[in-house]
Amino acid sequence: CRSRVESALMKVHPYDQPAYDVYALAQKARQPAGRVGRLVSPMSLGSFLGSVNERLGTASMLWAGASSEVSRVAVVGGAAAGEWKAALRAGADTFVTGEVPQNIALEASESGMTVLASGHYATEQPGCEDLCSRLGELGLEAELFVPEAGAAGRPLV
Repeated sequence: CRSRVESALMKVHPYDQPAYDVYALAQKARQPAGRVGRLVSPMSLGSFLGSVNERLGTASMLWAGASSEVSRVAVVGGAAAGEWKAALRAGADTFVTGEVPQNIALEASESGMTVLASGHYATEQPGCEDLCSRLGELGLEAELFVPEAGAAGRPLV
């Protein structure tokens, strides 16, 4: 790819000899955003759904997988629906994220994975709260933005 870039640069540059540098960018190890954990005790789907909704202050959509129990849960905030396969490979039976398109939810549930779409705000705001707190511990001034219910993605529920 380097030779094509250099050739294009020489072709369009107004001088005979342009000044440029080439830096090789090494890919760093990927730090996954999601986490997988095991519940202390397995829960029924209904109990788990109720617990998630209560703790996150939301109304999640659930697509049931193969099991009527939840024991190993993967979580990724926001629009991470595509991570359900990684969650399945990691041994999770349930996947909680912010938003899930219908076709992905059906594919995941038909593969045995239970999926909860709990909303962007509900799955991202706890991380924002934690970040604000950590910045404060470092002596930095931080103010947590909490929109009114019904605004900026925060649900009315």
